[in-house]
Amino acid sequence: MTAPSYLRYPHPNGDLLTFVAEDDVWAAPVAGGRAWRVSADSVPVSTPRLSPDGAHIAWTSTRDGAPEVHLAAVDGGPSRRLTHWGSGETGVRGWLPATGDGEPEILAITPRGQASTRRTVVRAVPMDAGASRVLPYGPVSSVAHGPDGAVLVVSAGQSRGRDGARWKRYRGGTAGKLWIDRDGSGTFERVHADLNGNLEWPMWVGGRIAFISDHENIGALYSSLPDGTDLRRHSPLDGGYARQAATDGERVAWMRRGELWLLESLDADGPRPLDGIRLAGRRADRRPRPVSALRRLGTVAPDHEGRGSAVETRGTLHWLTHREGPVRALDVRPGVRARLPRVFRPADADGEWVLWVTDAEGDDALALAPAAPAAEDEGAPPRLLAPGELGRVLDLAVAPDGSRAAVATHDGRLLLVDLPDVTDVTVGTDAADAAVHELDRSAHGDVDGLGFSPDSAWLVWSHPGSNPLRQLKLARVADREVVEATPLRFRDFSPVFTRDGKHLAFLSERTFDPIYDAHVFDLSFPAACRPHLLTLAAQTPSPFGPQRHGRPVPGAPADPAPGGDANGTDAEADRSGHGEGDEGKG
Repeated sequence: MTAPSYLRYPHPNGDLLTFVAEDDVWAAPVAGGRAWRVSADSVPVSTPRLSPDGAHIAWTSTRDGAPEVHLAAVDGGPSRRLTHWGSGETGVRGWLPATGDGEPEILAITPRGQASTRRTVVRAVPMDAGASRVLPYGPVSSVAHGPDGAVLVVSAGQSRGRDGARWKRYRGGTAGKLWIDRDGSGTFERVHADLNGNLEWPMWVGGRIAFISDHENIGALYSSLPDGTDLRRHSPLDGGYARQAATDGERVAWMRRGELWLLESLDADGPRPLDGIRLAGRRADRRPRPVSALRRLGTVAPDHEGRGSAVETRGTLHWLTHREGPVRALDVRPGVRARLPRVFRPADADGEWVLWVTDAEGDDALALAPAAPAAEDEGAPPRLLAPGELGRVLDLAVAPDGSRAAVATHDGRLLLVDLPDVTDVTVGTDAADAAVHELDRSAHGDVDGLGFSPDSAWLVWSHPGSNPLRQLKLARVADREVVEATPLRFRDFSPVFTRDGKHLAFLSERTFDPIYDAHVFDLSFPAACRPHLLTLAAQTPSPFGPQRHGRPVPGAPADPAPGGDANGTDAEADRSGHGEGDEGKG
């Protein structure tokens, strides 16, 4: 063929062969040559079957939504939809030869009118789109008519219309089983019950029955006498699964790994590939598929002036300016996942810097790069910090001055990482050593809610205890001393320092106001979680308490705290006892 194509569902009849390629039905000479489209809908189609006289092709099409039976002339012309069953299990299986002066009918399976979609029956569909009739074979997934009224069927189980290659080596009770009615009396007997495999695509070829089976662990074409004796294999086991076999009564065609194969007769030495078929006309080709970044949007970390944000989407990291500016790619390397971006501005730096987690070297590491690199550094990979020393990172926080980062790992550890001076960082260089210190560890779960104080001197987090309890802890960064901010009595989480560094705001499930249920005689606590505020120093007054000169109007300065300036920004924690917190009065 002139270009690689994935061909499926072949069916030979006389000098013609029909098959599926590029979501359309095609026809071509069996001897090879130029193929032409029979359908032009560009929708999923399957199981095309040539009529006994070779003048028409029936197939299963999803053009209008659910699979339905469609019919068209081989020589061209519009297709006609023959059924309106609305079932996803509908599928064409072949043709029922004409009797007398009538026309042949199309054989199709469908659960239409049945109690379950698993109960598919065979219906004979007239070519004029008239009313179909149910054939008396019971629940089956495929059918083949033989000489003297003989019928070969596959029972309806998991195999109804599905390829065995999609559920390989299944040996359960719903695997496909062959049943035969040898004289058309309506009495079926099991055949090949000793084959421990999934049997599908039944066919009559001459005086023998043929089918696909994977009882030798690979789907292959087999045939036997109708009584099950003289079993032969006609396709190799080392070339992939044989799939979607069909016959015209003498020859058998099937698909294997997107290629078509033909067995001239059951007495032939072996199959031959149908590699002389050329697809003509407009061809479908590979093209990039646009992916919506919004549907896979991860973390968004804005800068301190609201001019831009570090945005993570689908494992890539970008710097997005909010108004009238470019979008820069910070880390878009194939096979590398970037996540948890954090933006900070060091005191001695001219612009914003971004710290994030990357798996560029396999294990999680920290990556550091400027949000707006110099022109000569555009496209250079970021500087890696502490590769292989962190474990799997679950949460990340960076100090406002860029001196340190806090890392929460999957094994309950809380780590403090010393970051290098950004004035000495060169992007695109090898990984740098960074001092990693363990601050705390929990045996009850994962640490989360990491946050630094405005002066970068303190770190706060939510520490897990026995489920569902959590408490807040503080660590002084200079000497790594850890103190408990709240007792382990409630579920305290999502802590954050106020802008002046004198309070901790957090959420806590500690409100126990019972409410009577409206439907049953019972009490509940539906509003237990509320925001709370914790003063960090004993001399700091509660912002919700009374003030000496009364509460000021909005915009006026508040009363200064005893011994200090009310507008100070240095955080200081009182380590003399646990804080209980004041409930927020929004």
